[in-house]
Amino acid sequence: MRHAGLQSTVESVSRSPDAARLGLCVTFRYRPQILDELATHGVRPAPHTPPELVHEYVNDLYRYELRRLRARHMRGEIPKPAYSAHVVALRKKYILVSVPLRLWTMPDEE
Repeated sequence: MRHAGLQSTVESVSRSPDAARLGLCVTFRYRPQILDELATHGVRPAPHTPPELVHEYVNDLYRYELRRLRARHMRGEIPKPAYSAHVVALRKKYILVSVPLRLWTMPDEE
């Protein structure tokens, strides 16, 4: 699995003593478009995975790739005139970082 660390983090959050003590079982219904976009990054949240945790993880991936891109630019692998186009392409690849969390999930059915 590409992002094995996420699963253990998710499990520890979802099994927190506070949630168990309070008898809470929160389920998130992610929008299909969000799940499709997350899958392009190898991320498949479970229904109990908080969107905040997933967003933080995707944001960390984006920042990691941004640092790698900058390092390539500093080594001269990417010329200055082309650097901004690479940054824009990376932003498009990680468009979810700019999508508000309230839009990641479907509203609760009443």
